[in-house]
Amino acid sequence: MAVLFGGRGEAGRLGDIWEWDGTAWADRTPRSVLIPAARAGATLIYDAARARVVLFGGIGELGALSDTWEWDGIAWSKLSLAAAPSPRHHQAMAYDAARAAAIAFGGDDGTPLGLRDTWFLRYDDPNVPAEACQAGIDSDGDGRTGCDDPDCAAFCARCGDGICDRPETSRLCPADCEPK
Repeated sequence: MAVLFGGRGEAGRLGDIWEWDGTAWADRTPRSVLIPAARAGATLIYDAARARVVLFGGIGELGALSDTWEWDGIAWSKLSLAAAPSPRHHQAMAYDAARAAAIAFGGDDGTPLGLRDTWFLRYDDPNVPAEACQAGIDSDGDGRTGCDDPDCAAFCARCGDGICDRPETSRLCPADCEPK
């Protein structure tokens, strides 16, 4: 499945969302009030850990944007982030499966050289055990994280079996997942 959001059309910037199933395009634009502003030059990535498409930045009617949204296939949710990149458009963005993070690099902010910074977006809620364990967060302060933390046993019970399988990562289960 491929997802397309916005862009520029004959009438100006667009705010529609389309999905390609390999055969045909389907307009999935929700009719709700909570949708990203029309824009061009935004980037989308698929966050496999959260099963969401992440939209960042772009250029809207009033200039470069720095908002971040998630698409779950039905509705948009605007993310409230403690820290976010400055407004920009035409940045590069990719998903890093090993870190379960979206990575944004550079972009155009209207300055002569543009931007050369790198940002990581990883949804880690220390109050949600599965996310704290996956992210390696020591949410209870015992000095143990990931598969080494007894609190995470239900989420990575196979650490130490010599096989790197889901949800194990090299950070959580280095004995299983790091190259030998």
